[in-house]
Amino acid sequence: MLNIKEISETYRITIQELSTKFNIPVRTLQNWIYGTNTPAAYIPRMIEHILRLENELEANNNFIARVDKDLELASDLLHDKRFSEAIEIIDNI
Repeated sequence: MLNIKEISETYRITIQELSTKFNIPVRTLQNWIYGTNTPAAYIPRMIEHILRLENELEANNNFIARVDKDLELASDLLHDKRFSEAIEIIDNI
């Protein structure tokens, strides 16, 4: 299980961004990082899980956008009767 500092570093998110995103005061996050206080065990797990899912969703959305672009190009090539080029693009998706 990652701690708050490791989560911040792993997901390249600042403490201020974590604070805003999860509605946790900056001071509370700093206290957790410096060991002044300790969060309930589920909190870092939940934060890490949400950030991981958001990263996966972004990666999937990027993939879908790329496939859409490739399919549009292949469709244009088919319309122009450039079948071999269209097939090559489709094969590379």
